[in-house]
Amino acid sequence: MAGLYHVTSPNPVTNAEMMATYRKLLGRRFGLPAPTPITVVGAILLGSDPRWPSPAAAAFPTRLLDEGFEFSVPTFDEAAAKALASGSPAVRGEERSVPRASHERSETGP
Repeated sequence: MAGLYHVTSPNPVTNAEMMATYRKLLGRRFGLPAPTPITVVGAILLGSDPRWPSPAAAAFPTRLLDEGFEFSVPTFDEAAAKALASGSPAVRGEERSVPRASHERSETGP
């Protein structure tokens, strides 16, 4: 294997499927949908192109699979469960553990 690879799941899911999985794993009965105009504004504020990735687009790791790569966690359900079980600070809702960049300011000062 050599060169660049775009890594995607061999079993892509829609945003609705992804959020349903998270709700199930976190024991939430329902979630509030994000209307398209809100997501477009959010993407612009984050400096992202609101048209990408297209909701209708599904990417597959064709090159990886053709070269014999095997995913140890091939489905989103498994990956999400593993991530939630890992106990990472982000999953626990804790402050980020990565040191702040010198240009970022904390709430208590520089």
